[in-house]
Order: sequence, then structure tokens, then C-alpha cells
Amino acid sequence: MPMAKRVGGGVRDVLDEHRDTLYGKMQDYNGMVMTVNAMVADAKARINVLVLRSDGLPGVLRSWTPKRYETAVKRLGGKTVLDLRKRGAAEGPGARGIRIAIAEMPDSPGHYCAVSDCGQAEFTGIFTAFISRHSPEISRLFLTNEDMAGVLGGIESQGYDVEVRHGSTRGRRQYSGAPGSGAGRAAGSIAAFFAKLDDDAKAATTVRYVARPNGRGGRTEWRGTIARDCSFSASADAEILFRTAIPRALSLPLGRNRLMEASAESAGSDEVEPTVVRFGRKIFGDKGRNRRRVNTIAGMPDSSISEYHVGRHIHLSLVDYMDGSSYDIWAVTSDRLVIMPQIRASGASLKRLVNHIFEHMGEGSVEKYEH
Repeated sequence: MPMAKRVGGGVRDVLDEHRDTLYGKMQDYNGMVMTVNAMVADAKARINVLVLRSDGLPGVLRSWTPKRYETAVKRLGGKTVLDLRKRGAAEGPGARGIRIAIAEMPDSPGHYCAVSDCGQAEFTGIFTAFISRHSPEISRLFLTNEDMAGVLGGIESQGYDVEVRHGSTRGRRQYSGAPGSGAGRAAGSIAAFFAKLDDDAKAATTVRYVARPNGRGGRTEWRGTIARDCSFSASADAEILFRTAIPRALSLPLGRNRLMEASAESAGSDEVEPTVVRFGRKIFGDKGRNRRRVNTIAGMPDSSISEYHVGRHIHLSLVDYMDGSSYDIWAVTSDRLVIMPQIRASGASLKRLVNHIFEHMGEGSVEKYEH
């Protein structure tokens, strides 16, 4: 399947050779990572990476294809290669299709890295959208501002000075159809950038940065991105993504994710374990403010709510149409939201709901409910 990226001269031959290896030869995870590193170093390719959670991703990809897509799946050793295109894509990104190599991380069972050298818009618009239709069998991961700052700090610990060049944000305010977005937050150091976001009550969606060697281990200057949906890109030294950035992106939110998975697993049992979101500041209050909060929750895509009470307190139910998960949602104090799984819930759905709240209402901590 032809690819969209174009390079010139002998570099094209080198890139094609690495592509043949990545998308056409038997490899395990470590072999895939070595090929990706070579693509970036030798052919100046820009690589895209998305981290996913699944108990059997190759089988899931073979078992069902959403109607909007055409797919071909092949197993090459410990790696799965997916050829993917949107049906009816006559022109523009995705018309020629993209290829993605996917392998399970040996140190994090159930977690997969999906990599491709396609354009970033294609990667997001085709592959990320395709994966979202496989919830909950394939679960998306989400990072907070604090998580992303920690990942970038990990890159600095490897001998680089990281400068944030651009950040896309989404305002935490009333949801009215399409979320309002702000781009180009002030560039600077990691600490200064995320402090500015916190001051402005903004949630970062994508952060673009430059990593410059500082004489303590870094090898070459390179540019990269980190996104809230646990996706990454790099234009050089891709090894640091797999050695440092991605492991930190899994470890930093580990406690939060485990709490939500346990809560979802308790759905329908005699001892349901609610999830508590604590904001650390006043979020709920009078009826007018609470109405805006309800509208924000109602803005989660592929879901609907039923309102039982919206006054000084809030009681809602929410159904996630992506997998049938359902929840009771309560706000009885000014700084805390309680999410109680009903008969059915999945960890993928609960993470998606909490990320929507963090992104549009304000970030907080996830805690176990204390009876």
C-alpha cells in the first residue's frame, strides 16, 4: 500500500528499506523498536506512536472491522501489521491508506505500541479514530497535565533541555457543541508552561517541544510531540520515546488507572466501588453553576444523560453508547464528584469519562470512595 510521506534522493531508498522491514518482516517488540530508531536516524523519518491497552489486540483487530474502514491484518512474529484505509476516501489524507506496526510491550503485558511513519493528520484521523470504535476491547489511555510534565521531565533526565514550543489546549468551560480550543500557549520551560496552564485552568491536548543536548548524555537536537491520548512523535532519537517517555507515561497514571479499572469491575456486584474525582477547589455551587457542569458532562461524545436532580446538588445517570457502560453521577459537595458504576461498566469507558471531565471541567485526583 503506498504511503503519503515523500523524501528525495538516496534517503528514499533507505526509508523504503526500513519500511519493508517494519511492515513486512518477522519481528518482536525490540526488533520493531530498533527498526523505528533506524528509520528516524538514517532516513530522517518522523514517527508516530500510540500506546494502547488490550488483553488480545491482534485477535480483536481480526474479529471485527467498522463499516467505514477497509483493513488487512497480518501477524509477523511478535508483531501485527495493519493496513488501513477509510472507505470512499477518494482524495486527501487516507485515500491511499496507512500502515501501522503494533507490538506488545514485554515489560508491560497488555500494553501495545502502535507505530507508523504516515503523516500525523492521517495517524490521528484514521488510525486513532479506528481504534476508538473497538472500545472496550481496545482501551485508550489518557494523560493529565501533571503526567505530561512528568514525561517531559524524564526526557530532560536523559541529558536534554526541553523547551515547549507550542501547546494546544481546550478550555474548561461550558460545553456548547464543538469544544472551544485555544492554541499557542506561551512557550518556555516545562515548569513555566504547565504552571501557566494551571493558572489559566487549561488542559493541554498536545504539546510540541524541542529537546537539546545539554552535555550530560543527549546526542542530537530533536523535535517531538506528546498528546493527552498517550500518543507521541519524534524527528530524531526515537529511542528515548521507547526507553524513557513511554514507560513513564504508563507508570505515572498507574494508580489512577487501577482504581478506575477496579471500580468498573465492581459494576453489578453487591459491593460496588464508586470512583471519586476530587478537584481541590470549588467546582460545584449554586444551581446556575451546577447547570453548566451538567452541560459539560452531557457533552461527552457517544453518550447521553438523564437528570434526576440539578440544584445545589447534582444527580445524573450517564450511558456510554460505545460499549453500553452506565453510571450514576453525584455531586453533593463543592469539590467532589462521585461516579458509581451501574449494572455494566468497563475500565475503558470510565477512563474516557474521567478524561472528559478533566479536559472540560478541570483536572483533579482520582480516589477510592471511603464509606
